[in-house]
Amino acid sequence: MKALILAAGIGSRLAPLTDTLPKALVQIGGKTLLQIVLDRLSYWKFDEIIINIFHHADQVKRFIEKYAEQNPKITIKISREEHLLDTGGGIKKMLNFLRSDEPVLVHNVDIISGIDLQEFYQNHCRSGATTSLAVQKRPSSRPLLFDETLHLCGRLHPKTGNYTIVTKPTGHVSEFSFCGIQIIDPKLFLTYPADKFYSIDVYLKAAAAGQLIRGHVCDNIYWKDVGTVQAIQQVEADIERGITSI
Repeated sequence: MKALILAAGIGSRLAPLTDTLPKALVQIGGKTLLQIVLDRLSYWKFDEIIINIFHHADQVKRFIEKYAEQNPKITIKISREEHLLDTGGGIKKMLNFLRSDEPVLVHNVDIISGIDLQEFYQNHCRSGATTSLAVQKRPSSRPLLFDETLHLCGRLHPKTGNYTIVTKPTGHVSEFSFCGIQIIDPKLFLTYPADKFYSIDVYLKAAAAGQLIRGHVCDNIYWKDVGTVQAIQQVEADIERGITSI
Protein backbone atom coordinates (compact mmCIF):
# COMPACT_ATOMS: atom_id res chain seq x y z
CA MET A 1 0.00 0.00 0.00
CA LYS A 2 1.07 3.54 -0.73
CA ALA A 3 1.42 6.53 1.59
CA LEU A 4 2.61 10.12 1.56
CA ILE A 5 4.11 11.98 4.51
CA LEU A 6 3.74 15.76 4.63
CA ALA A 7 7.04 16.86 6.19
CA ALA A 8 7.95 20.06 4.33
CA GLY A 9 6.56 22.56 6.83
CA ILE A 10 8.77 25.13 8.57
CA GLY A 11 7.35 24.35 12.02
CA SER A 12 7.23 27.95 13.20
CA ARG A 13 5.16 26.99 16.28
CA LEU A 14 8.10 24.84 17.40
CA ALA A 15 10.64 27.67 17.31
CA PRO A 16 13.36 28.01 18.49
CA LEU A 17 13.77 24.21 18.02
CA THR A 18 13.10 24.55 14.31
CA ASP A 19 15.49 27.46 13.79
CA THR A 20 18.25 24.92 13.15
CA LEU A 21 16.27 21.67 12.98
CA PRO A 22 13.50 20.56 10.62
CA LYS A 23 10.17 19.84 12.27
CA ALA A 24 10.34 16.25 11.01
CA LEU A 25 13.45 15.62 13.12
CA VAL A 26 12.16 17.03 16.40
CA GLN A 27 12.16 14.19 18.92
CA ILE A 28 9.63 12.65 21.27
CA GLY A 29 10.80 9.91 23.61
CA GLY A 30 14.08 9.54 21.74
CA LYS A 31 12.46 9.16 18.29
CA THR A 32 12.04 11.79 15.61
CA LEU A 33 8.54 12.67 14.48
CA LEU A 34 9.38 11.29 11.04
CA GLN A 35 10.56 7.96 12.46
CA ILE A 36 7.39 7.64 14.52
CA VAL A 37 5.21 8.09 11.42
CA LEU A 38 7.39 5.83 9.26
CA ASP A 39 7.33 3.09 11.90
CA ARG A 40 3.53 3.31 12.15
CA LEU A 41 3.09 3.15 8.39
CA SER A 42 5.39 0.14 8.21
CA TYR A 43 3.50 -1.56 11.05
CA TRP A 44 0.23 -1.15 9.14
CA LYS A 45 1.84 -2.59 5.95
CA PHE A 46 2.35 0.58 3.94
CA ASP A 47 5.48 -0.23 1.97
CA GLU A 48 5.75 2.48 -0.70
CA ILE A 49 6.19 5.90 0.89
CA ILE A 50 6.96 9.36 -0.48
CA ILE A 51 8.03 12.22 1.80
CA ASN A 52 8.06 15.90 0.86
CA ILE A 53 10.85 18.06 2.29
CA PHE A 54 11.74 21.76 2.27
CA HIS A 55 12.89 23.31 5.58
CA HIS A 56 16.47 22.15 6.38
CA ALA A 57 15.89 19.63 3.59
CA ASP A 58 19.41 18.18 3.59
CA GLN A 59 19.06 17.09 7.22
CA VAL A 60 15.79 15.32 6.48
CA LYS A 61 17.24 13.73 3.33
CA ARG A 62 20.15 12.24 5.27
CA PHE A 63 17.77 10.83 7.89
CA ILE A 64 15.54 9.28 5.22
CA GLU A 65 18.49 7.69 3.44
CA LYS A 66 19.70 6.13 6.69
CA TYR A 67 16.20 4.90 7.60
CA ALA A 68 15.79 3.37 4.13
CA GLU A 69 19.09 1.49 4.50
CA GLN A 70 17.93 0.03 7.81
CA ASN A 71 14.46 -0.86 6.47
CA PRO A 72 15.03 -2.32 2.99
CA LYS A 73 11.51 -3.78 2.72
CA ILE A 74 10.09 -0.25 2.45
CA THR A 75 10.49 1.84 -0.71
CA ILE A 76 10.97 5.48 0.23
CA LYS A 77 11.19 8.38 -2.22
CA ILE A 78 11.76 12.09 -1.61
CA SER A 79 9.84 15.00 -3.11
CA ARG A 80 11.94 18.12 -2.58
CA GLU A 81 10.10 21.43 -2.83
CA GLU A 82 11.92 24.53 -4.03
CA HIS A 83 9.21 26.64 -2.38
CA LEU A 84 6.39 25.61 -0.09
CA LEU A 85 3.41 24.29 -2.04
CA ASP A 86 0.95 24.05 0.87
CA THR A 87 -0.78 20.75 1.57
CA GLY A 88 -2.55 20.37 -1.77
CA GLY A 89 0.38 21.35 -3.96
CA GLY A 90 2.72 19.14 -1.94
CA ILE A 91 0.41 16.16 -2.34
CA LYS A 92 0.03 16.79 -6.07
CA LYS A 93 3.81 16.91 -6.59
CA MET A 94 4.34 13.67 -4.62
CA LEU A 95 1.62 11.85 -6.55
CA ASN A 96 3.58 12.40 -9.76
CA PHE A 97 6.11 9.90 -8.37
CA LEU A 98 3.48 7.18 -7.93
CA ARG A 99 1.72 7.08 -11.30
CA SER A 100 -1.04 4.97 -9.78
CA ASP A 101 -4.81 5.12 -9.43
CA GLU A 102 -4.80 3.24 -6.10
CA PRO A 103 -6.01 5.03 -2.96
CA VAL A 104 -3.14 6.74 -1.13
CA LEU A 105 -2.92 7.46 2.59
CA VAL A 106 -1.59 10.92 3.50
CA HIS A 107 -0.18 11.50 7.00
CA ASN A 108 1.05 14.79 8.50
CA VAL A 109 4.45 14.35 10.13
CA ASP A 110 3.41 16.17 13.32
CA ILE A 111 0.50 13.87 14.19
CA ILE A 112 0.73 11.21 16.91
CA SER A 113 -2.26 8.87 16.99
CA GLY A 114 -3.51 5.40 17.79
CA ILE A 115 -5.71 5.25 14.68
CA ASP A 116 -5.83 1.79 13.06
CA LEU A 117 -4.57 2.77 9.62
CA GLN A 118 -5.33 -0.63 8.09
CA GLU A 119 -8.96 -0.44 9.19
CA PHE A 120 -9.16 3.16 7.95
CA TYR A 121 -7.81 2.12 4.54
CA GLN A 122 -10.14 -0.86 4.21
CA ASN A 123 -13.19 1.18 5.23
CA HIS A 124 -12.30 3.75 2.62
CA CYS A 125 -12.02 1.14 -0.13
CA ARG A 126 -15.43 -0.31 0.81
CA SER A 127 -17.13 3.10 0.99
CA GLY A 128 -16.76 4.16 -2.63
CA ALA A 129 -15.63 7.60 -1.44
CA THR A 130 -13.25 9.79 -3.39
CA THR A 131 -11.58 10.86 -0.15
CA SER A 132 -11.86 9.83 3.50
CA LEU A 133 -10.81 12.23 6.25
CA ALA A 134 -9.98 11.06 9.76
CA VAL A 135 -11.98 13.35 12.05
CA GLN A 136 -12.83 13.78 15.72
CA LYS A 137 -15.38 15.64 17.83
CA ARG A 138 -13.04 18.13 19.50
CA PRO A 139 -12.58 21.90 19.59
CA SER A 140 -11.01 23.47 16.50
CA SER A 141 -10.69 26.93 15.00
CA ARG A 142 -11.37 25.46 11.54
CA PRO A 143 -14.06 22.77 11.88
CA LEU A 144 -15.51 20.94 8.89
CA LEU A 145 -19.22 20.24 8.53
CA PHE A 146 -20.54 16.71 7.95
CA ASP A 147 -24.12 15.55 7.63
CA GLU A 148 -25.74 12.52 9.31
CA THR A 149 -24.24 10.18 6.70
CA LEU A 150 -20.78 11.66 7.41
CA HIS A 151 -20.55 13.31 4.00
CA LEU A 152 -18.57 16.56 3.90
CA CYS A 153 -20.97 19.42 3.22
CA GLY A 154 -19.20 22.59 4.34
CA ARG A 155 -16.91 24.42 6.72
CA LEU A 156 -16.72 27.22 9.27
CA HIS A 157 -14.58 30.20 8.30
CA PRO A 158 -12.42 31.12 11.33
CA LYS A 159 -12.03 34.79 10.33
CA THR A 160 -15.72 35.53 9.74
CA GLY A 161 -17.37 32.90 11.92
CA ASN A 162 -19.73 32.13 9.03
CA TYR A 163 -20.69 28.69 7.77
CA THR A 164 -20.32 27.76 4.11
CA ILE A 165 -22.49 24.89 2.86
CA VAL A 166 -21.25 23.46 -0.46
CA THR A 167 -23.78 20.66 -0.94
CA LYS A 168 -27.23 19.86 0.44
CA PRO A 169 -26.80 17.86 3.66
CA THR A 170 -28.75 14.78 4.67
CA GLY A 171 -30.30 15.45 8.07
CA HIS A 172 -28.48 17.20 10.89
CA VAL A 173 -25.10 18.88 10.30
CA SER A 174 -22.27 18.48 12.85
CA GLU A 175 -18.83 20.02 13.30
CA PHE A 176 -15.81 17.71 13.23
CA SER A 177 -12.09 18.47 13.36
CA PHE A 178 -9.69 17.06 10.78
CA CYS A 179 -6.98 14.81 12.26
CA GLY A 180 -4.24 15.32 9.65
CA ILE A 181 -4.64 11.80 8.22
CA GLN A 182 -6.57 11.12 5.03
CA ILE A 183 -6.99 8.66 2.16
CA ILE A 184 -7.31 10.15 -1.30
CA ASP A 185 -8.00 9.34 -4.93
CA PRO A 186 -4.89 10.57 -6.83
CA LYS A 187 -7.01 11.78 -9.76
CA LEU A 188 -8.59 14.40 -7.54
CA PHE A 189 -5.23 16.17 -7.20
CA LEU A 190 -3.50 15.37 -10.48
CA THR A 191 -6.26 17.09 -12.45
CA TYR A 192 -6.29 20.16 -10.18
CA PRO A 193 -4.85 23.07 -12.21
CA ALA A 194 -2.91 24.93 -9.49
CA ASP A 195 0.50 23.99 -8.06
CA LYS A 196 0.13 25.74 -4.68
CA PHE A 197 -3.16 25.16 -2.86
CA TYR A 198 -4.73 23.66 0.26
CA SER A 199 -6.16 20.15 0.16
CA ILE A 200 -9.33 21.09 2.09
CA ASP A 201 -10.23 23.51 -0.70
CA VAL A 202 -10.06 20.59 -3.15
CA TYR A 203 -12.39 18.49 -1.00
CA LEU A 204 -14.97 21.25 -0.65
CA LYS A 205 -14.93 21.84 -4.40
CA ALA A 206 -15.25 18.09 -5.05
CA ALA A 207 -18.14 17.79 -2.58
CA ALA A 208 -19.89 20.71 -4.29
CA ALA A 209 -19.51 18.82 -7.59
CA GLY A 210 -21.24 15.76 -6.14
CA GLN A 211 -18.24 13.62 -5.21
CA LEU A 212 -18.31 11.68 -1.94
CA ILE A 213 -15.89 13.14 0.61
CA ARG A 214 -16.55 11.25 3.82
CA GLY A 215 -15.52 11.48 7.45
CA HIS A 216 -13.96 8.56 9.31
CA VAL A 217 -14.74 9.24 12.98
CA CYS A 218 -11.87 8.49 15.35
CA ASP A 219 -13.36 9.53 18.69
CA ASN A 220 -12.00 7.85 21.84
CA ILE A 221 -8.70 7.18 20.06
CA TYR A 222 -5.45 8.78 21.21
CA TRP A 223 -4.55 11.74 18.98
CA LYS A 224 -2.24 14.73 19.31
CA ASP A 225 -1.04 17.46 16.99
CA VAL A 226 2.52 17.93 18.22
CA GLY A 227 3.14 21.21 16.43
CA THR A 228 4.03 23.02 19.68
CA VAL A 229 6.56 22.45 22.45
CA GLN A 230 3.70 22.16 24.96
CA ALA A 231 2.05 19.41 22.92
CA ILE A 232 5.32 17.47 22.71
CA GLN A 233 5.70 17.71 26.47
CA GLN A 234 2.13 16.44 26.89
CA VAL A 235 2.78 13.39 24.71
CA GLU A 236 6.00 12.63 26.58
CA ALA A 237 4.06 12.79 29.86
CA ASP A 238 1.37 10.51 28.39
CA ILE A 239 4.06 8.00 27.37
CA GLU A 240 5.47 7.99 30.90
CA ARG A 241 1.98 7.36 32.33
CA GLY A 242 1.35 4.57 29.84
CA ILE A 243 -1.51 6.40 28.13
CA THR A 244 0.13 6.02 24.72
CA SER A 245 3.24 4.64 23.10
CA ILE A 246 5.32 5.50 20.03
